[in-house]
Amino acid sequence: MIWKTTFALLVDKATLFFNKKNCAQPPSFFKTLTILLIFSGCFFNFSTGYSQTVPDGNFNATEYSDAQTSAVDSNASTTCDVVKVLATINNDIPADPYLLLGFQVGNGGNAIFRYYFDTDGKSIGTDRFANKEIVVGDADLVVQINTNNSNSLEVLKWDGTSFQTSATNFGIKAAVGDFAPGDSRFLEVKIPLGAGSVIDICNLVGGNSIQLGKYISVKGGNLNSNLCPHPPLVFDIALSGVISGGKEYCSGKYIPTELALNGSFGNVVDWEKNEGNGWVSVGNIPTIAGNYTPSDVTVTTRYRAIIVSAVCANLKIPSQEATITINTLDNASFSYSGSPYCVDGTDVTPTVTGVSGGSFNSTTGLIINSTTGVIDLDASTPGPYTIIYSTDNAGTCTNISTQSITIVGTPAAPVAGEVTQPTCTTATGSFQIADFDADSDYDFSPNVVSISDSGLVTATAGDYSFTLTNEAKCISPASENIKVNEQLDTPAAPVAGEVTQPTCTTATGSFQIADFDADSDYDFTPSVVSISDSGLVTANAGDYSFTVTNEAGCISPASENIKVNEQLDTPAAPVAGEVTQPTCTTATGSFQIADFDADSDYDFTPGVVSISDSGLVTANAGDYSFTVTNEAGCISPASENVKVNEQLDTPAAPVAGTVTQPTCTTATGSFQIADFDADSDYDFTPGVVSVSDSGLVTANAGNYSFTVTNAAGCISPASENLEVNEQLNTPAAPVAGTVTQPTCDSATELSK
Repeated sequence: MIWKTTFALLVDKATLFFNKKNCAQPPSFFKTLTILLIFSGCFFNFSTGYSQTVPDGNFNATEYSDAQTSAVDSNASTTCDVVKVLATINNDIPADPYLLLGFQVGNGGNAIFRYYFDTDGKSIGTDRFANKEIVVGDADLVVQINTNNSNSLEVLKWDGTSFQTSATNFGIKAAVGDFAPGDSRFLEVKIPLGAGSVIDICNLVGGNSIQLGKYISVKGGNLNSNLCPHPPLVFDIALSGVISGGKEYCSGKYIPTELALNGSFGNVVDWEKNEGNGWVSVGNIPTIAGNYTPSDVTVTTRYRAIIVSAVCANLKIPSQEATITINTLDNASFSYSGSPYCVDGTDVTPTVTGVSGGSFNSTTGLIINSTTGVIDLDASTPGPYTIIYSTDNAGTCTNISTQSITIVGTPAAPVAGEVTQPTCTTATGSFQIADFDADSDYDFSPNVVSISDSGLVTATAGDYSFTLTNEAKCISPASENIKVNEQLDTPAAPVAGEVTQPTCTTATGSFQIADFDADSDYDFTPSVVSISDSGLVTANAGDYSFTVTNEAGCISPASENIKVNEQLDTPAAPVAGEVTQPTCTTATGSFQIADFDADSDYDFTPGVVSISDSGLVTANAGDYSFTVTNEAGCISPASENVKVNEQLDTPAAPVAGTVTQPTCTTATGSFQIADFDADSDYDFTPGVVSVSDSGLVTANAGNYSFTVTNAAGCISPASENLEVNEQLNTPAAPVAGTVTQPTCDSATELSK
């Protein structure tokens, strides 16, 4: 648009909303109005009386009480100059809102005014006016007035090639008058804004504002005159109001600030904020909806009011924005390198990586330059300090940061604890550094073997002294002399002669200590049975090593391993398992040798029948003992006596006496067991009715045999067969026929 290529005269945007009905398009369709003003100026005289007609050309403070103003040239004094531009939206008649533009010029005079408007957003470029090519941007409508003639309003429309006079004025009116009575220094233009107008505020392409472009003027009211010099003009006229109260604060220093909406022609239904992630409702509407005081603002935030009005029914229009800016605190970063510092060291200077030009301070005892931060070490008292750097009077948002340093004095000469001298087994001595400081360095002369993390020094034989260098690189005086003695002699590992091993009858072994020294001590692990005065060692079975301790108390390395074998095993007396005695049918007994070893020999007295590969012994009746001889040839003691009993007697087949057969009245038969033995069991096949205590058997009809099992459990062969006959038949009771009873003539009965 025209004014976009000119110098930007920045003004506050505000939000004015109009109570217009029947505007169907949303705010996003608002169209930006581009207005280019061209003045051709001469001087005019007007009456000092003001008309109620709008526009009447005269400035009225009440009429412009809520106007947005753009200052152009406060020193304007000629007809060609403009002092300021005022813009106000009037909605006295809700159905007929209009934009009223007022121009205060530098001087009264004859002038031709031409205004360029953009109504369609299409780019045109230039127009020829006063014999000059005029940059008009997107303008497509021209309003022209010659102030010598109040009826000279002319409206021109772009036809695609040039501006041509239009048959209609689109309701646009203009008038010239006075800014102050009689000065002829004011010009008004009235532009309808309602639905159907050349500018529809409910359907602006560019949003909720109209932009006024530059102005051009010529002298004498003659289009052939030269154009007057003029500054560029950019004036954004907010349609939905202006918010005042936007401010800047430093982070953490926000003071609740009231935002006030002015110039709105609608009702505020909400306030919204945008912290950088999109617009959201503030969550509550103030009692006075046109004012809002944000609290706890911690980041830069934009605010706007949301307005509704009957002018644009069903539309919610955002006002112009106001911003509360939260500036970050100054970067107060600084550093001192190398702390701690030695009190006699070189003065140190800080590195400021944040805002420079601030001030330094610290507690009493530290001598520091407040401007440069340089520390005078040798003038300062040793100790810890906290240095504070502030950007006050150097940055925009004062901040502070701190750093701790330490100044240390020259350390005292270090002290060594008592020396642990080398021993028979340790070639080095050791001592503890008193008050050891792991953050300091200790330098020995000559060098030692090592210094542990706890300050324990290990050193070979020699004379030593050492110094301490602390973290600040301050070096102490040298310590007193420390002497580490030579190591004591340690004897070589002792040697044992050949071992005489234990036998079957001797439980211990023995060996001679080579080069035995009666003045030394010999320590065996484990202990041995004895050591003779000549060094002959007697020991039980086991693995042995031993050391020798000489008169100086030095202990040799251990000898090589000496093995004394276990005594040859003489087996324990063998044990026989439980004897399986001869039975009624088997004449021999048997028993298992416990823990039988097939590689050993077992000798029985007297001899047995056999010994199986698994150690099962078979023997006739008798008393036995036996020994075992193992592979080493060692013979065990004899076992306990093992007794095999004589074989058990088996009874002969039992015999039954004569059977008493069943009779006509007795269904069972009976017979007597011959030589009946009440201690034996008699088993019948099949079973009989009963066997009495005396051996009398009662049985039903049938064939029987039986065996006898004596008290030893031996069972006899079966008896011969015994037959019990069936019971004899007994006739049934006889039956009488029908009785013929006695009659009158006969005293007896007859039966049929």
